[in-house]
Amino acid sequence: MTITPVPLTDLPDSPIFLQSSLWGTFRKSQGWTPFSFTLTTEIGTFPLLVLVKSLGGGTSMAYIPQGPQGLLSSTEPVGVRPPSNQGQTGDGPGTVQGQTPVGSGTVPALSLQLKNLSALLKPHLPPGVTFLRWDLTEGTSHNLDSPDPETFPQPLSAPFKKGVDVQPPDTVILNLLPSEDAILEGMHKKTRYNIRLAEKKGVIVREAPALELTTWYDLYRTTSERDKISIHPLTYYQGLFATAENFPQNPVKLWLAEFEGTVLAGIITIKSGDRVTYLYGASSNESRNLMPAYLLQWKAIQWAKAQGAATYDLFGIPPTGDEGHPMHGLYRFKTGFGGVIHHRLGSWDLVYNPLAYFLFSQSEKLRTWYYKVWKKR
Repeated sequence: MTITPVPLTDLPDSPIFLQSSLWGTFRKSQGWTPFSFTLTTEIGTFPLLVLVKSLGGGTSMAYIPQGPQGLLSSTEPVGVRPPSNQGQTGDGPGTVQGQTPVGSGTVPALSLQLKNLSALLKPHLPPGVTFLRWDLTEGTSHNLDSPDPETFPQPLSAPFKKGVDVQPPDTVILNLLPSEDAILEGMHKKTRYNIRLAEKKGVIVREAPALELTTWYDLYRTTSERDKISIHPLTYYQGLFATAENFPQNPVKLWLAEFEGTVLAGIITIKSGDRVTYLYGASSNESRNLMPAYLLQWKAIQWAKAQGAATYDLFGIPPTGDEGHPMHGLYRFKTGFGGVIHHRLGSWDLVYNPLAYFLFSQSEKLRTWYYKVWKKR
């Protein structure tokens, strides 16, 4: 295993948009400092994007968003635990049969490889780095119709500590290799019905220019108020589209659904490697019975397939289908399109400065509680 510093623009192509040159460039405009490498293992060569942010007082954190790839082959399990733990959670190719094999042998292997990789990486980073946060995609996966109970990855071993998840650890990924008819057939019958209903009622979906982000953002604020979620200012999304203009290999698209000239909903997608990811969605409180959100996703899926993408990542669901979960509606909506559920390990921290890390982690936990608990009351 070796790492080699490379210019940010020379990062290898990857299905993980968070490990792309585009993302490193965009986050640089948001105050982060990107460090870019290639990681070579026995599996191949992969991008390794590290984002460093100052914490004040000469300290900083290093964050590796959904990286690295290539430490374990996609056929190796990372061990499982029952869902009662509600632990953090996997990434893998388009489809699997049933449940990812149960085993714990690779958990120590992954921890050891990450420890060794951290040692290789640290000399290339600023001296004040307090901790490394690895946001991992390894984990478990299962088909929606799997008869086996849901299982979640085992935790990493010391010296890694569970960190606050930055990216959603649970997601559903749709395989785009079958025909469109087969993809539709793999959806829940209610999802197919809602797609056809929107078309029948006259909902129109179109790709919109970045200038119409203001229209989309008005809907996003409505969504934020309705679902009690936190959103970035409009300039954040405008900055993403502006950055993407210089990265044609990573098109960022705005899709709007309208009825009789009124915009009802909109989504933002991004393509990286052979994957298209659904990033953000917004909808009006009006005319929800026309099901515009379903048609939006279907049109984006069709576009992704036409672009040669192999997978479509719906990017974030609750960990289980528990009807009591406050975001159960989101789980039902996204899993209705079919695909494979992935439970990823999420964020794990390797600490270099225990005192600075303790102070930061307490502040981070309080901030997380505010946004995920207090604000949702």
